[in-house]
Amino acid sequence: MSRWMTVAGRWIARAAARPPVARALALLTAAWGTYKLIQPRLHQDDVHWLVDLQVYQGAGVAVTHGHSLYDYATPFPQLLPFTYPPFGGLLAIPLSLLQRHPLGIVWTFLELATLMFLVWKLFRPLLARTGPYSTIAYAGLLVAAEFLMPVRDTFYFGQVNLFLVGLVVADLTVVRGRWPRGLLIGLAAAIKLTPALFIPYLWMTGRRRMAGVAAAAFVGAQLLAAALIPHDSYRYWTSTVFEGQRLGLNTVVSNQAIRGMLLRFAFPSPLGSLLWLALAVPVAVIGLRRAQRAYADGEHVLSIGLVGLTAALVSPVSWIHHFVWVLPVIAGLLMAGRDRRRVLWAVALAVAYTTKVVYWGQEFVTGNGSYVIGRVLQETYLVLTLFVVTALPWRAVTLASVDAGQLASSGAAPVSDGEAASRPVVTP
Repeated sequence: MSRWMTVAGRWIARAAARPPVARALALLTAAWGTYKLIQPRLHQDDVHWLVDLQVYQGAGVAVTHGHSLYDYATPFPQLLPFTYPPFGGLLAIPLSLLQRHPLGIVWTFLELATLMFLVWKLFRPLLARTGPYSTIAYAGLLVAAEFLMPVRDTFYFGQVNLFLVGLVVADLTVVRGRWPRGLLIGLAAAIKLTPALFIPYLWMTGRRRMAGVAAAAFVGAQLLAAALIPHDSYRYWTSTVFEGQRLGLNTVVSNQAIRGMLLRFAFPSPLGSLLWLALAVPVAVIGLRRAQRAYADGEHVLSIGLVGLTAALVSPVSWIHHFVWVLPVIAGLLMAGRDRRRVLWAVALAVAYTTKVVYWGQEFVTGNGSYVIGRVLQETYLVLTLFVVTALPWRAVTLASVDAGQLASSGAAPVSDGEAASRPVVTP
């Protein structure tokens, strides 16, 4: 019996290595994963249809008709306001040109294209080692990425997070880009503030010209918004940016930021705010320093994920879909797939971020389960992300273990801004 299983396994492996069979299997795998990703949306009613995309579209309509961005809210019962900087409202104007459902189809297609780009770009050193199975491996990685809870929530709500990750990754990894390095990071921060943490990261890693370009792009985008919608710009930077409750009920379990945990423990004000600052500041410093070290170790993709997750932790509100930055962390750990310990960490992170463990905790707390266990489970993503940012061990990959051309083309090797040479790889 075992002999026949061995023979069958070899036959299947040889068949899968043939290009036509590999392409067919990859297509079927990717199609199945994509269907499972968008299936929940097929059961959404009009009220819950891509609710965050409704916010963006409504913001575009408000700007077009001369109404205030920050007085707009989606229809009852959601009543979701626009919470992004005013430049994001300007970029939302084209969304007002389509009806809701055609817009949802286009938006979903663009999200899927961005996710495919990210999987191809971030996991390229690993894919290069799979030889004739690279097509199937890519499809498998794409499906695994589609099952991550932050990615699923991004698609379910019609969120913008994948596009922001795509802008940052493209700016830091595309070798032959024709734009000024740092521009895309500055634009991402102008749309949503959390990617602004990449500006000090660039400065700390010696890419100061890129940091300057990113800062200039951010400021320039906000000045453009101030010139075109001055009232909304003034209102945002003087009051709206400080109104955390505009982002929704901050105490709910889907807010996995440090501040969200403190609010769930019901610390009174101003003690809660002081505790948040006392925790967020050192986490931001440690996260940036570890990202700097990862960059110096040649762990460029890993460092991108560390900065993104650090920003999610220290932000006043970070919903689960904000943690899409776990994708470059997983990719950075896998790299070329030659270190068993790194592979185990990557698999553990992928499994943890695929489960709905925080919602299981909510059921424990509100149901008949153990309250203590429920509270622990509620904070799982937060605790896991804190561990990744502040303590996750890695062993730097030497250039000898991964083809240098693969590193450069995939973004595993840093893109120089012309001011600082690529960092040497240090193996502890």
